[in-house]
Amino acid sequence: MPEESFRQVDEKHVTVEAELMVWSPKFDLVALANVNGEVVLHRLSWQKVWSLPAHTEDARVKAMAWRPDGKVLAVGYTTGHMLLCYIENADILHSIDLQQQVTCLSWVAQSLPGGEAWSCDPYLPDNTDSYLPRLQPLSKSYGSLSKGNRLNVLVVGSGCREVELYIYGVFPVARVNINDDITAQV
Repeated sequence: MPEESFRQVDEKHVTVEAELMVWSPKFDLVALANVNGEVVLHRLSWQKVWSLPAHTEDARVKAMAWRPDGKVLAVGYTTGHMLLCYIENADILHSIDLQQQVTCLSWVAQSLPGGEAWSCDPYLPDNTDSYLPRLQPLSKSYGSLSKGNRLNVLVVGSGCREVELYIYGVFPVARVNINDDITAQV
C-alpha cells in the first residue's frame, strides 16, 4: 500500500494571530478566535462574514462550539462569559456568566429512537408557571428550540473543575463537580 501524504492546496492570511479555529458542521464557514479576543467568521472562500469584538479588554476566547444545525456559535471566554451568536449577523442570542473561565465547549444532539417526537409522557403536566417567573423570550434569530425529535445540549467545562449542561444552549439543567479523587479505570 503506497504511503499517503498531505499536500497544501491553499494558504490564507490573517492580520492578527489566530489561537483557535472551528469549522461549521453544516456550512462553508470557519470561526477564528484571535489573540485580541475577537471572533471572526469567514466563508471558506475567505470572505469575511462578520467579526465580534472582545467581550472585555482582557478577555480571550478559550473555546468555541457550533450548534449541531450550524446556525449558532457558542463562544466561551477566559473571563467566564459565554455567548451564543447567530451566524447570519453576529447577533448575541443569549449570554451566560459562569464562576470561572470557560475551558471547553461541546454541543451535542440526540435523536429519539425511531424518529419519534419528544413527549413529556409519562410525567405529570408542567405547572411551573404557577411558581416560577416567566422566561425571557428568545430572539427570533435563535430559531426553533426543538426540532421535534432532536434534543441538543451544550456542555461547558469551567476552570473550577465543573461541567455544566444547558439544553438548547440556554436552559441550565446540570452541574457536575469533578474532584481530584476521580481516577481513570482502564
